[in-house]
Amino acid sequence: MDHRLQHEAGPPLPRAPNPAAIALKGRERLRAWQLTHVSSFSENSRKRTGLITVMVRRRESDNAAHQLCDPELSDDENRRLFRKCVDLHGHKYVLEVVVAGEVDPATGYVMDLKFLSDVMGRRVIRDVDHRNLNTDVSWLEGPIPTVKNLVRTFWERLQPELPAGLLRSVRVWETDKNWAEVDGRG
Repeated sequence: MDHRLQHEAGPPLPRAPNPAAIALKGRERLRAWQLTHVSSFSENSRKRTGLITVMVRRRESDNAAHQLCDPELSDDENRRLFRKCVDLHGHKYVLEVVVAGEVDPATGYVMDLKFLSDVMGRRVIRDVDHRNLNTDVSWLEGPIPTVKNLVRTFWERLQPELPAGLLRSVRVWETDKNWAEVDGRG
């Protein structure tokens, strides 16, 4: 029996007894197997796994300034630790929120993206846009406003406003190259 073209969860490829089937090679043989087996395999897979989870992303952006410094450290220690980020500087931050769940058959939505955008705006963007994150945002007082601390705090502000179990991840882009993420799967 030829096991090279066997599908993981499908039956082994049968040996074709007639000359026309024997002449099939490579892709043609695989395609012939797919036409006879894949549709029934897909239907059985849906029955086994239940409903499909769909992930939906929404991005919002803001411009804000911050300074990375620890008031407990000297200027030299801060400069050594945070380098050029010890000086007040700004970023165009991008907040990306992912919700995941089953698609509602009546609406075709996992969640209304306008609702998600409104929550992001009300709970985060409105307070941080065009602000100094070190001094102007009361709910950011305490931790140094690194992108890692921002993403944790943004998660904590968004989660209570969204339906239970739908928030999958929150990602904050500080630059095109640097981002941090909280993944709600564990």
